[in-house]
Amino acid sequence: MLHKDSIANTLLVSVGLCVVCALLVSSAAVGLKNYQFENKVLDLKRNVIAAAGLAGEGGAGALSSTDVKQLFDQRIEKRLVDIATGDYVADADQSYDPRKAAKDPGQQKAIQGNFPIGLGNREPQTWVYLVKAESGDIEKVVLPIYGKGLWSTLYGFVSVNKDMRTISGLTFYEHAETPGLGGVVENPSLIAKCGGKEICASCADP
Repeated sequence: MLHKDSIANTLLVSVGLCVVCALLVSSAAVGLKNYQFENKVLDLKRNVIAAAGLAGEGGAGALSSTDVKQLFDQRIEKRLVDIATGDYVADADQSYDPRKAAKDPGQQKAIQGNFPIGLGNREPQTWVYLVKAESGDIEKVVLPIYGKGLWSTLYGFVSVNKDMRTISGLTFYEHAETPGLGGVVENPSLIAKCGGKEICASCADP
């Protein structure tokens, strides 16, 4: 029997403790993976609802998980769009991740044009969200937006009225900016000023 104060016993106890802790951490990570994914999807839906202006006076943050899911299912249709053509993608893979596609050399497309946004590549397809009135008619379209800030890439959604010219709402849901710039992009009063602005007054008809 090993003496309790021996080096061998100390090493044995340390190794055993490390193994037990590793197993606990691994089990927790696996067990929480689905929960984390569901929360990520729920947060995305909440932000789409916020951009679409469907949350009411309390804001999207005041909606329960059940309310978010019901409102999204009732009023919003998610469609995958080919960015180059503007056409809907038939039989879209619901697990498609635009961010991963933008980083995949086999899928990514070079960003071209006269708008240097600090990003070299984009995804070939992206999700858009059709916002429907109670009648079922499409009244807005929510589009994903992203671009470089000072320290990070900012991700958000912008909703456009059915004329496809006028901004209806805007929200940013992910960034790693400092409290200064980060506070500005999340300031409700400033975001509200975007409503009614024309996307591009000199652009041709959409």
